[in-house]
Amino acid sequence: MERKQRIAGYDLAKALSMILVILLHASFYTYEWPNNAAGDLLLAPDAICIPLFFAVNGALLLPRPLNMKKHVHKLVVMVVIMELWKLLVALFFVWASRPHAFTAKEFVGYMLGGILGGNPTGHFWFINALIAVYLIYPLIKCAYDASYDFAFKWVTVALGCFCIIIPTLSYLLNILTVVSNRDFSFLFNNVDEYNIFGKYGYTLFYFMLGGMFSNPRTKEKVAQAKGRVNNRVIVSGMVVLLLVCFALNFGINQFGRSLKGTQYESLGYPSGYLMLSTCVAAMLVFAFLLPVHVPQWSERLVTILGSSTFGVYMLHVPILVLVGKLQHHGLAMGNVLPGWLMPFWNVVLVLLIYVVCVIISHWGAKIPVIGRLFTFK
Repeated sequence: MERKQRIAGYDLAKALSMILVILLHASFYTYEWPNNAAGDLLLAPDAICIPLFFAVNGALLLPRPLNMKKHVHKLVVMVVIMELWKLLVALFFVWASRPHAFTAKEFVGYMLGGILGGNPTGHFWFINALIAVYLIYPLIKCAYDASYDFAFKWVTVALGCFCIIIPTLSYLLNILTVVSNRDFSFLFNNVDEYNIFGKYGYTLFYFMLGGMFSNPRTKEKVAQAKGRVNNRVIVSGMVVLLLVCFALNFGINQFGRSLKGTQYESLGYPSGYLMLSTCVAAMLVFAFLLPVHVPQWSERLVTILGSSTFGVYMLHVPILVLVGKLQHHGLAMGNVLPGWLMPFWNVVLVLLIYVVCVIISHWGAKIPVIGRLFTFK
């Protein structure tokens, strides 16, 4: 059987998204994350993690021919594997988090898509969203393949309006409310009445946007545009715009921090995934990585990083919880390092956790039967 050709840029994008996911969750589950501007600065690029992953998924899946039998089989396997992981994680927290006991009712709700009492199991929302996107993927694929692709573009634009533009405008109104001390935040409160896409709509938007980027017609138009502009100008402009987007996300975090303890506290922290700055930043990073070619000696490593994504995601929260427990019981670098070094140490710690997850996922996938927990194959 012929092996699928790997695209290095996609593998690197998936690896980057997982590193950023771990970075985000490290701020929740470890005890030495800097709860200040330095910590916010580390998290400024973090909101692109989920958009980037779904964009890569769309870029990979939408151009491929659709085999409904294989797709349904993959969907069923995904659900079964996710439920097995939920069971394993529940058993882990029975051992690791006895103070956060859970009831039988909470356990049933957790297995059906909820959270497990007071335990950190919210990360399963990501797989729920992936399943939701895969459920309607055949419909999106039909629109993508149509010779007249207006329907695909129409739905993508509609999703972008509901999931990115309106939330961004709502946040700007929140800022206006705080500055003027008059309530403007109500203006978009009822717009969701028209939103059929639900709370995971933005993941579908990024999935479709990734597919649009990978469309041969789009690539041809981009190539023609590049021919008219100097490459250095394009790259410089993209880098500047990316830094501006990250600066805006940092500003959003700082603004939210400034509202803590005030009557406007609930207005300060929008979902970063829904901000226009995040959308632009994610697609810029995607565009940077898409054409990347790696040296032949590193191809195997990049393939391992890209193919370990699911296992890394499933493993990282339990490992972060264990690291947090070790820190809580005295094994903390804050006792050794000066405060100004702690942000750098947290980045190193995140990279170490990522490497451990990749190693476990890669070698775990080679174990008969059990290996299926680390891959959808």
